[in-house]
Amino acid sequence: ESVCGDTRDNDGDGLTDCSDPDCASDPFCGGSASSESVCGDTRDNDGDGLTDCSDPDCASDPFCGGSASSESVCGDTRDNDGDGLTDCDDPDCATDPFCGP
Repeated sequence: ESVCGDTRDNDGDGLTDCSDPDCASDPFCGGSASSESVCGDTRDNDGDGLTDCSDPDCASDPFCGGSASSESVCGDTRDNDGDGLTDCDDPDCATDPFCGP
């Protein structure tokens, strides 16, 4: 499950969001992530008291002025790697379940 909380079965296993064990550690489902997983969602994803661009985990995220090497989250409507292509339009997301087969 690549995005917990989007009401989609991103990994195609028949389970969505918090019903999918893959989301057990996601803060959206009551868990705690080991790093800020989504920069720009106004949430402290990893519970370290730092949110989005204030969290060093987001230093390389384009949303915070950094540059990622690939589209890191397919389905967040952002150009994560700064190549001018967003989500399913970016070849980096070609195999992501969010973008379909």
